[in-house]
Amino acid sequence: MKIKHAIVCIFLFTQTLAAQEKTAISVFPFQNKTDKKYEWLTYGLSYMVTESMNNTGIFNAVPQDQIYKAVSDPGINLDSVLDGKPNLVFAKYQSTWNTNIFIIGSFTVNADTLIIQARVCNLIRSSCSSPVAVQGAFHDFKGFYFLMAQLTESLYDLLISFDVNLTRDAVTNSRDKTRQLAADYDGYKAYIKSWMALRNYDDGITASSLNKYEDAVRFFETAKILDESNALNLGSVLSKTYLLRGNQLYGQSKWDEAAGDYTKSIQLNPKSSEAYYNLGNVYKNKKDYDNAIANYRRSLAIDSTNLDAYRNIGFVCMEEGRSSEAIAAYLKALSVDDQKATSHYYAGLAYDKNGDAVNAAKYYRRAIELDNTLAAAHLNLGILLKQQKDLAGARKEYELAVQYDPHNAAAHRNLGILLMNDKKEASQAALYLQKCLELDPDQPDASIIKKNIGILKKKAGKKK
Repeated sequence: MKIKHAIVCIFLFTQTLAAQEKTAISVFPFQNKTDKKYEWLTYGLSYMVTESMNNTGIFNAVPQDQIYKAVSDPGINLDSVLDGKPNLVFAKYQSTWNTNIFIIGSFTVNADTLIIQARVCNLIRSSCSSPVAVQGAFHDFKGFYFLMAQLTESLYDLLISFDVNLTRDAVTNSRDKTRQLAADYDGYKAYIKSWMALRNYDDGITASSLNKYEDAVRFFETAKILDESNALNLGSVLSKTYLLRGNQLYGQSKWDEAAGDYTKSIQLNPKSSEAYYNLGNVYKNKKDYDNAIANYRRSLAIDSTNLDAYRNIGFVCMEEGRSSEAIAAYLKALSVDDQKATSHYYAGLAYDKNGDAVNAAKYYRRAIELDNTLAAAHLNLGILLKQQKDLAGARKEYELAVQYDPHNAAAHRNLGILLMNDKKEASQAALYLQKCLELDPDQPDASIIKKNIGILKKKAGKKK
């Protein structure tokens, strides 16, 4: 009797385990084949199907958080599965989730009618069922509930064809869960939208941290559409991302694309001094100087301490021969920070162009005080000193310019010409002029410099 009793117990135990064993299944997002405003249904449908199946007591559906991460895998081609061709990449999730059965679907919206198509695929069999299609109203509890109940029961019919056992109680439990979720239609929609918004936001943050701004913009744009309560403050985040993508495009000399992103950044955040400044830089590079200055001024209206905006206004004015306006801009830059050697140098250059040698020399010298290695300041100061017949001073400045910038053709040229008139320096002068030609062989007076080199070499030879 004891042996028989043990056998009965073992039998009942194994039957209980079998009853408790659930069919693992994964429901992928339903592909949106219609207007973006219905994007929430992508996961609104798959989430409801997942929860309804879990409530049968027979299925163990993979959580939608895991599904969301999986579909970011570039190897997954959901469209191919929709066409009835199971993607081999799903095999990876077969082992991770311990499931062979996948549900995939799509939807369209026609007026007030939601049309859903879905397939059940089995990796073991490498096959998918024929698609089922349901349609109906979905803008309120009653319509949404009946439509989703119809969808899940159609899917159950397909699963039975894959040898999944379903009981009447299981279907009833599933229908109860569907009714529960659909009961608060507006609340359910809001929940799904916020859920999707947060996940897209997280993906945007990750993409941005990896400098993948194209992806970041796409994620944040999607999140912004879904974040109807603006809980994530995506206008500010998206503005910054457009700015960063614009900077990336700017670095690739894609001026028009960069300008487009800077403009979008400004539209989302009109108080972005940096976006206006960068847009000004685009116009500067395109030589559209009026628009460049206009945007620099807009940047300064927001942030009057933008040193580079003042300096770039100065540069543009110099390019257009408006040296007085350039002087004013550079002096503004110096009022923000008078410890920048380059600002003093450009102020000196503007005074130089305006014919004010005294102030030009003053600012060149101050630039050199702040940064003795500033070759351009030494060169231009040397030119002024030569004009004032201070040949020793000019030579010193030219030599420093050559020392700090050995690849500066103009510095070698000016030093060589200065030394030409000194018979003792004929050989050295020839070397500087020769170096000038090596650095800039296509300069306008190259032929004259070559003749002078020949003359200087003859002089140096006679001296020997």
